[in-house]
Amino acid sequence: TDMVWTPPHQTDTMHAHNCMEIGVCREGSGVIRMGSGGTHPFEPGTVIIVPQGLLHTQQNKGQPVTRWRYLAVDETQLLEEAPARSRPEIARLIKSAGRQGIMLQHESSATEAAWLVQRMFDIRSMSSWDATAELEIIVMLLLTRIARDHDDSLSFASSGAPASRIVDPALLLIAEAYRQEIRIADLACACAMSESHFRKVFAESMGMSPLEYINRYRIGRAMHLLKSTQESISRIAEQCGFQTLTTFNRNFLQQNGVTPTQWRANLTQEHEKNN
Repeated sequence: TDMVWTPPHQTDTMHAHNCMEIGVCREGSGVIRMGSGGTHPFEPGTVIIVPQGLLHTQQNKGQPVTRWRYLAVDETQLLEEAPARSRPEIARLIKSAGRQGIMLQHESSATEAAWLVQRMFDIRSMSSWDATAELEIIVMLLLTRIARDHDDSLSFASSGAPASRIVDPALLLIAEAYRQEIRIADLACACAMSESHFRKVFAESMGMSPLEYINRYRIGRAMHLLKSTQESISRIAEQCGFQTLTTFNRNFLQQNGVTPTQWRANLTQEHEKNN
C-alpha cells in the first residue's frame, strides 16, 4: 500500500496492527516512535519493521507531502513457509523487533530493502496474473537479509558474505523465470560463480540442490493455481515450467504424497464439508 501524509502534519495516534508492517519512506521526513524505542528521525530511504502488536506513531516534519510504501506480512505464515535454514534467523529478527521495532537508514541492507520492496510493487503492477509466490519469496529474502545484518554470530561463506546473500540473485532469477527453462549455469552466472562452486554454496545455504529448489518452487506455484483457478492440470503444469505432465505429476507426488488430481479433489471435498 502507498500512504501519503499531508498538512496539517499532526502526530497520528499510537496504534498497532495484527500483522508485521514493513515500511519504506519514499519522500519527506519527520519522526517515528515504535514501542519502547524512543523517537527517531526518518528520511527518504528509511526502512522500518514494526512487528505484530507493537504500538507506534509518526509525524511528518512539515513538507507538503510525506510518502511511505508499506507491506503487511502475516508473521505466522511467514515462519511456516520460510526455508528451514532461514527460519531461525527470521524468528530472531521478529523477536528482536518485538519491543521497539527496527529502523534502518544508512546500512546497505536499507538500500537493498528499499529496492526489494520497489521490486515487489513492480511485479504486482506489471503482472496480469496473481504474483503471490514471487512476492512471498522476496519477502523472505528481504527479512533474511536484514536478519543477517543484525546477527554477528552467524557463520559466513568464504567470500565474507552470508551464504543466502550470495545466492539471492539466483533465487530472484528463479522467481522471475520459473515458467521457462532455467539452466544451473545461468543461476551460477547471476551469482558470479562457477557452476560447481554455485551448486556447493547453494546446497549449504538452502539445504537442497538448485534443481530441487526450482522444482519445489514450481510445485508451490502450481498448488496455488490448483487452488485458486479452474485451469486444467496440464495447463498448470505448462504454466509452472514443467515440460511434460509426467514430470509434473512425479514431482508433485514426491513433494505432497498425492497426485495433483487427488490434491485438488481433496480441496473440493474439504470446501464442501465446511460449507
